[in-house]
Amino acid sequence: DFDGLNTARKQKTDVYKILEEKAGMPIFAVTTGSADWETQLSTKFATEMLPDVFVSKGPEVPEQYKDMIEDGVLLPVSDYVSETEYPNIYRQLQDFDYLKTNLSYADGKHWSIPVDWTLEHTMYIRQDWLDNLNEPSKLRKCLADEKGISESQVTEKMLEEEKYEVPETLLDFYRVARAFTLYDPDGNGKNDTYGYTSTQELWTDNWIYNAFNAGWNFMIDDDGDGVYTSSWVTEGAKKAVAFTNRLYQEGYMAKGWNENDMGKKQDQFMQGKVGMIEAHAWYNTILKGFIEKNSAADNKMTIEEASEKIAMFAPPKGPDGYYGIASNPNFWTVTCLNAHMSEKERDAALSLIDFMFSEEGEELFTYGLEGTHYTVNDDGEKELIQEQDSSGFNKLLEDRDSAFIISSVTNWSRSYLSPFATNSEKIVSTLEKAKEYNRFADYPFVQPDSYIKSWKSLADHAETTFFNAVLEKDYYTAGQYSEKLPTTYEELCKFNDSFEEFWAEYLERYLEQMGGRKMTEDYNEAIKNAVKVAH
Repeated sequence: DFDGLNTARKQKTDVYKILEEKAGMPIFAVTTGSADWETQLSTKFATEMLPDVFVSKGPEVPEQYKDMIEDGVLLPVSDYVSETEYPNIYRQLQDFDYLKTNLSYADGKHWSIPVDWTLEHTMYIRQDWLDNLNEPSKLRKCLADEKGISESQVTEKMLEEEKYEVPETLLDFYRVARAFTLYDPDGNGKNDTYGYTSTQELWTDNWIYNAFNAGWNFMIDDDGDGVYTSSWVTEGAKKAVAFTNRLYQEGYMAKGWNENDMGKKQDQFMQGKVGMIEAHAWYNTILKGFIEKNSAADNKMTIEEASEKIAMFAPPKGPDGYYGIASNPNFWTVTCLNAHMSEKERDAALSLIDFMFSEEGEELFTYGLEGTHYTVNDDGEKELIQEQDSSGFNKLLEDRDSAFIISSVTNWSRSYLSPFATNSEKIVSTLEKAKEYNRFADYPFVQPDSYIKSWKSLADHAETTFFNAVLEKDYYTAGQYSEKLPTTYEELCKFNDSFEEFWAEYLERYLEQMGGRKMTEDYNEAIKNAVKVAH
């Protein structure tokens, strides 16, 4: 939501004045509210009222993006930039040059500017719950129950080697989720906690699918034979659905997860109802909510105390060491320029965006203004001038000058990477690790006609089918799994007859009735002339 830019213009803030100078004219923002962004964009496109510059999902929504190109709405940016003319935009386009080849409808041009982005998702866990379960007398009881032995049979070696730790594998994750559900990790004497919860949007569980090397919503060569298939029909996807079904049917995944949005899920974690979630790396938002919901009226928890109770961690690995969260290759939005604006407006837009991609622009949007947001010491090092909000958390630059909100035109992740943020080192370190587990298609945005026509309907069908399958009681039967804690992946994930029948029917509908097989064949033909992108 760029409304902050309008506020900055009216207030003539120091940062806004720099931006206006670089553009050579006043800057007005059209605001829709972030929740309504895509709907408003579609409406403005249909009614020929698109603004001069706008952010969209570009090739991630191929039907709309292709229509915009073919309707002549988008400026072919690559026709207007070079090493000498708007060189910073030119350099940005070079980093994503494969788009000119992989997008069959791009005619060898760039029709937008990819917005820098880094994977912003991670896993959260209640570290204090792990610590509570590892208290020797408590751990002895837990291990006895897990192994089906008496407490006297639990050895000192077991107590030392089998403590609960931040999960590194799916087997670890299952064990911790089970323990968080069964063993009163918060010590309140009540059976009122769950190991994990999710949302109505199953994307937040895609880390489970990636652990089984299924990918999520992209074409994948899951067996290494060079032939790509939809992630929705892989053997790994089958295992992921069965695993999640088990997690829910056994009660280790919270009841009502299927009614959650992201906010409700995070609230349940902050309230101490669940011990693990997947979410954005909004670490300080999580901490702030946790403090508000868990502090006594006369004894407010400190940020440091809350930080000790909540940890971020990488998604657990599956049976063959695969892990990750599905996303995009270093961008997921693009900045588009309206082809119908005047030459003066076009030059202003390109000049402003080129500045924002420059070293000077990067410096401004990262550190702000010298004397206002930082000073320089005798060693030439920047020392940040911090301000705190009412909760004691550091304010970000956009909290101090609303003109900074425009930074998402060139870098969507800047607020996550801000050196001004409380716990900035921890958050930046988490996002650096996320670069290692960002999973995306080998051939990004290869989109033959059958793909553009069918992909969204196929994906919607698959996600709805998987969502319902997780809730289906018939896919989990008594005796399907041992009562003992599983120690192998063969024990962790099994299919009963009802599930096998369901999966066969699902494959038939996806591949044969809905056009999935034709799309797959066309995709494998298209990648012969496409560019493969290194992960």
